[in-house]
Amino acid sequence: AGNQLRNQHACRAYGKDGSIIDCEWYNSALQDEIGQLISINAQILDVTERKRAEHGRQLLLGELNHRVKNTLATVQAIAAQTLRRSASPKEFTTNFAGRIQSLARAHSLFSSTTWQPVDLEELIRNQLHLGDDDEKRYVLSGPEVRLPCQWALHMALILHELGTNARKYGALSCAKGRVELRWTVDDHVLRVTWTET
Repeated sequence: AGNQLRNQHACRAYGKDGSIIDCEWYNSALQDEIGQLISINAQILDVTERKRAEHGRQLLLGELNHRVKNTLATVQAIAAQTLRRSASPKEFTTNFAGRIQSLARAHSLFSSTTWQPVDLEELIRNQLHLGDDDEKRYVLSGPEVRLPCQWALHMALILHELGTNARKYGALSCAKGRVELRWTVDDHVLRVTWTET
C-alpha cells in the first residue's frame, strides 16, 4: 500500500483585476511502498468570501458583546437610581418596569435601523407613545436630527421620565394640558426645550 502525505496553508494571491484573494492551498503527494513519488496533487481554493464573512461575524460578536455590557450597566444604573428614589417596593416595581420598557422600546427602534443613528422625532414619538389622538396635546418642532444610538438611549430615558411626570403630575394629568417639545441645533449643539401648559 502506498503512503499519502498532505499539507495545507493559507496564502494570498492577486486576481485578474488586481484585487487580493484569500486562498487555501492544499498539497498531497502519493508515494509507493518504498517511498518513490507516484503523484502530486495541488488545489488552490478561493476563500475570500468565507474570510470576509468570518471577519464580519467577529466584528458583529464584538459589537454585540459591547452593547450587552453597556445595556447591563444601564439596567444596573436604572435599578440603583430607582431604588434610591422609591418610597416603597410597589413604587420601585412600577417605576423600574416603566424605565425598562422605555429601554426596550429604544432598543427595538435601534434594531430596526440596524444600530444606525436614529431620527430624534421618531425617538420622541416612540418614547411618548404618540398616536393620532395625541397630536393635539403635543406640539413637536425642530430640524431633522439623527442621534448616535448611545446618545439616543440617554435621550429616550429622559423623554420617558418627562412623559411619565407630565401624565402623573403635570400638564397631561388634566384634560386640556399640552406639551411643547422644541429642539434646535446651533454649532453642533442640540438644545431641547420641554414646556408644559
